[in-house]
Amino acid sequence: MTAVCRYPDANRIALLPTIGSERMVLSLNPASLNREAEAIVAKVKAEPLQAGHRVALANVRLLQGQYHKALQQMQVACQSDLEWAPQAQLVKMLVQSETVRQAVFAGSIQADLMAPAPVWLEAMMQALRSEPATQAAELRLQGLAQAPETAGVLNHNTAFEWFSDGDERLGPVLELYTASRYFWLPIEQIATVQLQPQGDVLDLLWLKASVVLGGATQKKLTGYVPARYPSNQGKQEQGSEGEGEFETEWTPGLTEDGWHGCGQRVWYMDGEAAPITEVSHLAFNPTN
Repeated sequence: MTAVCRYPDANRIALLPTIGSERMVLSLNPASLNREAEAIVAKVKAEPLQAGHRVALANVRLLQGQYHKALQQMQVACQSDLEWAPQAQLVKMLVQSETVRQAVFAGSIQADLMAPAPVWLEAMMQALRSEPATQAAELRLQGLAQAPETAGVLNHNTAFEWFSDGDERLGPVLELYTASRYFWLPIEQIATVQLQPQGDVLDLLWLKASVVLGGATQKKLTGYVPARYPSNQGKQEQGSEGEGEFETEWTPGLTEDGWHGCGQRVWYMDGEAAPITEVSHLAFNPTN
């Protein structure tokens, strides 16, 4: 059994410039991405020193989930034009963080934390590393049951009493890449989240974000929130792409009524779905 949540404008995206101010727009379905990749590869072969072609190819590889191939193209682009060095460094950081993320969800390692983990979060993290599935499900149920309900406001105008990721593996947790590390931030430790789309391909994969932690310090973090779930990205690296990468497909999780997400992220507030593409600002515990 699966459920699919579709997104407005998710079937097309403008790529970064290839030459000058030219912009490329293409369909995001796998067949179209494959055709676009083949066309750009031909341009690269014809003009191997044209950095813009390699950047365009890197963008397509990112959308295909072929992150390391994308990084290779960005690195070669920098050899021809140092203007792309900052973007190449950013892609490198994001790909490295994504690799760590995959290992966390595979149960190999644990995500980093900004503060000591509350008891419920310890159970959630342990569930990812536990076997058999019945033990993992028990730990996850325990964690979700103990997690506090955190009230807040969506996009400055819609109040809610509780917040959760649609994926049971996360619940009330925000994933954040910052300082070249991968963090889990429990929502109860966050004051605000500001998502800042940059108008390029990365927005479909990792959204730039500014996060202010709660408490006396009000520490401010800048980084990126993964816009997609990690379910099948490992398969993508091997060249197997799914149709639903820019939609959200839900498959049954380990807990009763729990789900694992595949494709773009969806948050829930008081039971109402809020695709990450429709969220610009979150404020938690605004009256505290």
